[in-house]
Amino acid sequence: MPPNQPPIIYLFWRLILKIFNNPISIRYFLVVLFLVSDFITFYIIFKFLKNKIISLLTIICSHIFFATIYWWPTFTGETFLRFFLVLFLFYFLPVEKNSKKKLFITSFLLNLIIFTKFTAIFFIVFTFLFLLIIDKRLFFSFIKYFVILFLIFFGFFLFIFGNDFLYQTIFIMKILPIKILSFSIPLVTLF
Repeated sequence: MPPNQPPIIYLFWRLILKIFNNPISIRYFLVVLFLVSDFITFYIIFKFLKNKIISLLTIICSHIFFATIYWWPTFTGETFLRFFLVLFLFYFLPVEKNSKKKLFITSFLLNLIIFTKFTAIFFIVFTFLFLLIIDKRLFFSFIKYFVILFLIFFGFFLFIFGNDFLYQTIFIMKILPIKILSFSIPLVTLF
């Protein structure tokens, strides 16, 4: 695995290799991940358009577009970003008076998105603006869960990865003031 991957990608990669002890299992895991993403995307599109043909054509097009990613030998930010985005939309849409459980799950998924790929910041900003326009009370409830989970994720990854934390995410490693704190536990001892 390339050394410059976001922390979530590295943790999943180590977990899959620890369980199956075979590098080819990563490819099969990616196939399952994308097939599940395709089924959830079909469900979301069908739920809103009520047209199976359009939903199926959309899934076929997205499947063909992402087909090269299925057989990459390593994890990348794109593989998990697509999956986390689709799961987020599955739980988030339609926007209504959301329950605390639904807000917590979507905040959790949004944090997974932000710690997976730095380019997702545009999606996150759009989500915040969308919520602010739709319902301000919902926006502030969502922000509360998001910030709490963000601090938990941030602390966890900072503790485990230390100085190598957050390459390719929204933070630039060189400007983090916390970079001087070097109290990480080597990940090798954990896995």
